[in-house]
Formats: sequence, structure tokens, C-alpha cells
Amino acid sequence: MQTASKAEARRWKATPNAIYRPWSLRWCPPYEEHEERERAVAEQRERERTAAAREARCRRVLELQEWAAAVLADEALVVLDTETTWLDREPCVVKLAVISDSGDVWRTPW
Repeated sequence: MQTASKAEARRWKATPNAIYRPWSLRWCPPYEEHEERERAVAEQRERERTAAAREARCRRVLELQEWAAAVLADEALVVLDTETTWLDREPCVVKLAVISDSGDVWRTPW
């Protein structure tokens, strides 16, 4: 494989429409090793970031589950359920339901 000189590489970058090149750009072996190490470090950082994000998401879900359990344990709880339409510019409520802690349900007649 033939390697380009710096001058050839500069000319090649200046004429990106040139199709045939009898050479290709290559890095010397020490740089390839350096780049491989950097790539491995970047991949490890990405795995750590992904794992940390997953842990944070799991913690948040647990917090929300605990909050919901505490709210649902309240005897004075009343749940308001609404259904809306987004077909127009202005959303409209199309159905309402109220559910008491005893399970009694009141719905709109429409």
C-alpha cells in the first residue's frame, strides 16, 4: 500500500471530487494504538454513562411508585379521570369520571 505525503494529502483535500487515488491515508502504528486506546476509553465512558442513566431511571421509578402507594392509601382520595380530544386547535373534554376510594364511579352521561 502506498502512503500519501502531506503535500499530496493537502492537494487531495483541496480536490474532493477526484475519484482515483493510487494511495490511501494511513496512520503510523503508534498512532493507531493511541486511537484504539482512546476508542476503548470512550466506549467505556459511554457504557458507564448508560449504566448511570439506567440506575437514575430505576431510582425515579421507585420513588414514583412509593409516592403513588402513599397517595392511594389516603381514605379521602378521589380520582378525576378525563378524556379529551385533540382533533381541533382547542382541546375539548369529551368524558369525565370520578372514582372514590370505595370504588364508586360517577361518569358523565355523554
